[in-house]
Amino acid sequence: MSAGVRLLVLAGVGILAVTGHFMPGLDGSVLENGVRNSLHVIGFAVVATVIFEIVPAGIVVRGLVAVMVAGLIGVIAEYAQTPSGRSDIVDIYRDLSGAGCAVVGRAIWMSSISAGPRFRLALRTASVLVTLLAFSPLAYWLGITGSYLNKLPTILDFDGKHDSYLFHSINASTEILEPAAGDGSAGNAVGVRLSRAGRSGIAVSTVGYDWRDYSILAFDAGIVDGPPGTVTVHINDKAHIGRFFDTTAGKFTVTDKMQRIRIPIDSVLTEISEQNIEKSDIRQIVILARDRQTGALLRIDDIHLE
Repeated sequence: MSAGVRLLVLAGVGILAVTGHFMPGLDGSVLENGVRNSLHVIGFAVVATVIFEIVPAGIVVRGLVAVMVAGLIGVIAEYAQTPSGRSDIVDIYRDLSGAGCAVVGRAIWMSSISAGPRFRLALRTASVLVTLLAFSPLAYWLGITGSYLNKLPTILDFDGKHDSYLFHSINASTEILEPAAGDGSAGNAVGVRLSRAGRSGIAVSTVGYDWRDYSILAFDAGIVDGPPGTVTVHINDKAHIGRFFDTTAGKFTVTDKMQRIRIPIDSVLTEISEQNIEKSDIRQIVILARDRQTGALLRIDDIHLE
């Protein structure tokens, strides 16, 4: 391969890597962000591998150049995103980790060529394992996502070890509660310790987005300690994540007894029809206590679709 062709290949790879940072990301949930961040690792593993292959030098020099150039591309990409607020220095570490895994794995494989039969298999096995490290984060996040997709129409029952990736508190603190005696629950629930804020509760990111086959959003809720209070449920698609549109259909009262709450999805969306929320792209459920019940503990469990 001529020097000119190598330069063109390197430029092309650099452009693709930088452009990839500006493509629309998977940002609908923490799970999606995990998948997107994993792609950083894999993408720069590919970038480093291509650079490693086209640099005309020894293994050590090629490896250093590949990691340095891949890192430089990552830095430029993050700097270019600074005006949009999407820049994240952690992405550079992801880029470097992917590049490092690919280069080390390739270098070990090349070293195995001249090794004796006794060590060749061991080196090549090590090479494959190191290279696969670049793919492990993606496998991890896809595995979690797949496990929840298999549970649909259950959105969140708080019994899996990955539940924390699907919800976050809003003006509150949260904890996983074990089954309460006498309330008929069979598994864990989330406890939401309310604050004095007028909107205190949790936001839940969904995994399955198309709700067109369902008419009811249901879950169990009750106050563990504290007075009864008003709670509102908000349903958002990707374009309205973080928005809280109050509706009559999404309002209910919680007491000290766990009860099954059934929210009519279509009624909620009809009340906010001017927002044009797409039922085929639901990304977020927000459950908020509206009364200033400082210290009260709201118990929520078994969020699902009917």
